[in-house]
Amino acid sequence: MVEYYNGEEVMQFISKCPVDGCTNTKDINWEHTGCSLKEYINDEGYIMCPNCNKKIHFFDDRFNCGFHENYKPPTRNSQRIIVSFALLGRLQSSGGKKFIRKLLNSLIDQCDD
Repeated sequence: MVEYYNGEEVMQFISKCPVDGCTNTKDINWEHTGCSLKEYINDEGYIMCPNCNKKIHFFDDRFNCGFHENYKPPTRNSQRIIVSFALLGRLQSSGGKKFIRKLLNSLIDQCDD
């Protein structure tokens, strides 16, 4: 569901772990470690925390789903990105699907392949 945060369209950040080689296949409702609050993502790929106003681009962030040690950078493989965000696409109405398409296009444009 598309929501608004500081005047921007955002969605709760739900995805599979985007770290290369991670075997976790569950969808994760990501939380900001420092605040323990749900994170949001905008259609340009910026992840935000409503508590501390953190705003960092997806590819500049680090992730730990508990299946691997330490926080690691996300993949830059476009197929893995698409699979990681599949749940968000399935949960959305037509307006949300437009948001997801823009988000995926933004992230895929920055992938290595």
